[in-house]
Amino acid sequence: MAQRLYQQQINEADLPQLIPSLRLPDKTLIETLGNKAAEAARTQPRYGWAITAVTHTAAQQTNDLLLQSLSAWYLARAANAWLRPQRVETAVAHARAGFLQLDQPGWIAACDWQLNAVPWTRPNFPQTASALEQALADLQTANLSQFTPYCRHSLAHAYLLIGRFDEAAAQIDHAEIDLAAAQDQLGLAQCLYMRASCQRRRSQFEQAHTNIKRALTIFQSHGDLNAAATCQINLAYILYSFTRDVHAAESLFQQAIQQFRTADLPLLEAQCYGGLGQIYNYTGQPIQAKQSLQQAGEIYTHYQIPGLQADNLLDQGLFEQFRGHYSVSLSYFQQAQSLYERVGNRWLPVIALMDQGYVSFQQGRYHQALHFLEKAHARLQTLSMPHRLAACEWRLAEVWLQLGYYDTALVHQGKAVELSHQATNRDTLPQLFILRAAILSAGGSHEEARQWLWQALSLASELNAPSSSARAQRLLAESLYTDEQYEQAISLLETAVSSFAHMDMLSEQAACYLALGRAWSAMGRTNVAETAWQQALTLSNSIAPEIEWQTHVELARHASAQGNIENALVQYRQAVTALSYLRRNLWQPELAETYLIRPMSQMDDAVILATQANSPSDVLQFI
Repeated sequence: MAQRLYQQQINEADLPQLIPSLRLPDKTLIETLGNKAAEAARTQPRYGWAITAVTHTAAQQTNDLLLQSLSAWYLARAANAWLRPQRVETAVAHARAGFLQLDQPGWIAACDWQLNAVPWTRPNFPQTASALEQALADLQTANLSQFTPYCRHSLAHAYLLIGRFDEAAAQIDHAEIDLAAAQDQLGLAQCLYMRASCQRRRSQFEQAHTNIKRALTIFQSHGDLNAAATCQINLAYILYSFTRDVHAAESLFQQAIQQFRTADLPLLEAQCYGGLGQIYNYTGQPIQAKQSLQQAGEIYTHYQIPGLQADNLLDQGLFEQFRGHYSVSLSYFQQAQSLYERVGNRWLPVIALMDQGYVSFQQGRYHQALHFLEKAHARLQTLSMPHRLAACEWRLAEVWLQLGYYDTALVHQGKAVELSHQATNRDTLPQLFILRAAILSAGGSHEEARQWLWQALSLASELNAPSSSARAQRLLAESLYTDEQYEQAISLLETAVSSFAHMDMLSEQAACYLALGRAWSAMGRTNVAETAWQQALTLSNSIAPEIEWQTHVELARHASAQGNIENALVQYRQAVTALSYLRRNLWQPELAETYLIRPMSQMDDAVILATQANSPSDVLQFI
C-alpha cells in the first residue's frame, strides 16, 4: 500500500478506507517500519514518508495511545527527510499531544527535536537552538541515547545559523564520540559534513574541502544519494569560494539538481539554483543567472521558508546591483536584512547591510555608504569570518578613495588583502589589486599603479573573473592615455566595454565610454569622442552621478571648443546638478570639502565661461 501511495495510485485521504484490510501494527512493527522508512529516505524520501503514513493510519485504528503517538513521531521524522516542514509540524503536534497524556518526557523531547531537526526550515533560529538544547538535555535524562548524536547534529546546524561556531564544533565533537562507539559510518559522515559547513563559514576552506570530500565518499559508498548530493552543494560552494573552479562548481550543482529532482526534494533543488545564480552572476552570464534565481525564488515562495527567501532576496539584490539597477537592488538587500533579523541569523544581516553600503557608494551616497559599512565592520569584528571582513575593508577603501582620503583608503585595502590571504580566498585579490592601483594612480604614482593592474589582469584571467578583467583593462587604458599611448588605450577600452555589455553591467559600460571619449578627444577625434560621451550619459541614466558630472564637464569643454557657448553652459549646469546630488549626501563638511577638491578644479573653466558669456546666475551657481 505504501508503494501505491508513493506512486500516487492512491491518495493519502484514501488510506482510512483501505487500512482495515491490513494487519494492525504493534510497537515492534512500528519501529521496524520507521527504520525501513529512514533507509528508503536515502534515495526515495517520499517513499519513506509513504511507509510511515500507512503505518500511522493503521495505528489510528487501535485504541493504543502509545502506538498512535509513536507512529506519528516516525511520520514526522520521515517528513523531515522529505523536507516537508508543514507535514512535520502536523505530525509532531499529534505525537506530542499523545506523549504528554502518557507522561513520556523523553519522547516529548524527541518530538521537540524532530520539530527543529532541520533548523533552516524554522522561523526563528535562536528559538530553534534553545529548543534543541532543552531537547538534548531531556533525551539524555530519559536515556534515549540512540537519538542524542543526531540531535547534536541539528543543534550544531542551529548554532551555525546564529554564528555560534565554536559551540557548533563542540556539538560535532560530542556526536563523533558517540557515533564512533556505535560504529555508525553514516552518522560519522554527517559529522564530517557539519564540520565542513562550519569550517566553510569560518573561511577555513582547505580543511572544509578535505572533510566534505571524505563525507561524500562515505555517503556514496553506502548508497545515501541524497546526503551525497547535499555534500555536492557544500563542495560546490567551497570550490567556488576557495579555488574559483567555477566549472567544477557548476557541474556539482547540476549533478545535485538531478538527484534532488529524482528524489522530490525541491527545497534542496532550489538551493542549487541559488548557487548557480551566484556563479552565473560572477562569470557574466546574466540571462542564466536571472533564470536560476527565479527558479529558486518560486520554490521558496511556495514553501514559505523565511531564511531561504532571505537568501534569494540577497542573491537577487546582487544580480540587480551587478546590472546597475541600484534602487531595485537596495530594496532587495533591505528586505533580506529584515528577514534575516526576523529569523535570528547573526551574520547574514551584516552581509545585507554591507551590500547596502556598497550600493549606496555606487549611487554616490558616500556618507550613507560609510554609515552602512562601518556598522557592518563593527559587527563583523565579533565574528570569525575573515573573508567577509575582507570584503567590508575593501568596500570601505573604495569609499575613502572616492572621498579623496588616499592614505585611509590604502590602510583599508591593505587590511583587505591581509584578511583575504588569511582566509585563503584568492577571489577578491584581482579587485583588491585594481583598487590599490586606483589609489596609487589618484596619488600620482602611475607607473606603480600600472604594475598592479597587470597583476590584476593576469590573476583575473586565471580565476575566470571577467568583470575584474574588464575593470583592470579600463583602468589600465586610463593610465596609458595619460602617457599618450592612445591606440593601446582605446583597444583595451573597446575590449572592456564589450565585456561589460555582454555582462549587462550598465554603469561599468558608462565608465568605459567616458574614458573612450577622453582618449578619442586627445587624438583629435572630437566627433567620435562626443558620441562616446553621449553613450556614457545614456547608459548611466541617472544611476551613476559620479560618471554623469564628469561626462557633462567633458561635453561642456567640447562645446566650448567648438564655440557653442550656450550648449557648454547647459552641460556645466547639468554637471552641477549631479555634483549637488553628491554634495547633499555628504553630511560632514570636512568630507564634502575633501571630496570637492577634484571637481572644483574642473569647474574653474565653467566660472570663466559664464563670466565671458555675461551670465551672472550661472557664475553664482558654478561658484
